[in-house]
Amino acid sequence: DFKHRVRITRRDEIGALAESFNTMAETIENDIKEMQQLHSQRMSTVGHLSNGIAHHLSNPLSGIDMCAEILIKKIEGVKDGPIYDELKNHLKRIRESSGHCETVVRDLLSISRIFNPRRTATCVNLAVEHVLNALVSPSEHPQESRPTPFMTNHVLRVTVSQLESRKIRFVKELSATIPEVLGSHSQLEEAFMNLVSNAVDAMPEGGALTVKTEHLASKNKVEVTIGDTGPAIDKKNLPHLFDPYFILKIRPSARGTGLELALAQLTIQSHGGTIEVDSEEGRGTTLKVKLPVYKETGPVEVSSRRL
Repeated sequence: DFKHRVRITRRDEIGALAESFNTMAETIENDIKEMQQLHSQRMSTVGHLSNGIAHHLSNPLSGIDMCAEILIKKIEGVKDGPIYDELKNHLKRIRESSGHCETVVRDLLSISRIFNPRRTATCVNLAVEHVLNALVSPSEHPQESRPTPFMTNHVLRVTVSQLESRKIRFVKELSATIPEVLGSHSQLEEAFMNLVSNAVDAMPEGGALTVKTEHLASKNKVEVTIGDTGPAIDKKNLPHLFDPYFILKIRPSARGTGLELALAQLTIQSHGGTIEVDSEEGRGTTLKVKLPVYKETGPVEVSSRRL
């Protein structure tokens, strides 16, 4: 606690040591504030840039998609033409490509939203529960399962039958009492969704997905652990795991745009937290999210059970 100061009651060597300690603590506290301010300004600039790029790309992409759709309908009237199949295939590729670009644009817009959220006392367990419920609940009406504006991830489209076919089982261990954190529920929910999605993608041959929450009382933090039993990530790649698009280099079959892990890290960092990653052959990969406890609240009772 760099705000703490030693009370000086003596004028000897011990008093001088106490005075030096106070000066050091004040210097470190000011340095930390300055670094946080610089980081906040840098991230705000990134957010504004992402927002501008996304808005400039959004309208042209919508236009491309609409024109391709009109052309597809137009050529239906000339099905007997010699180049009908070729034209239709090209137009479908245009629509697929523009759709992918629109997803990237939504992710860019997510970056701009990260740094200006409305934050309140938030229960991490509830955010995790929402993610897992979306993941394991079958969708009877896929068209109604579209992501909300801040949930652009593909996890919502994964159904129970698909997970069963991939032989993935869940282990859920949520702490019965856990303090709240100060944050945006929707942003944290998306961050956890991205991390859980990454874990699912890591197990194409099946395995176990483990999600745990814990109160680290000694560190005054809430910890969320997300583990998979898929192939290990090479140690040399771990420092780059959260770089944009890097996951697509080491896991080409991964779904999504490649920005999901980077967005998750930015979100957690903007909440004053950290993400630690550990990967070992035979055990899989574990991600540990640590968020500071909101000091104005006590523990929140939340039921805990295994899936």
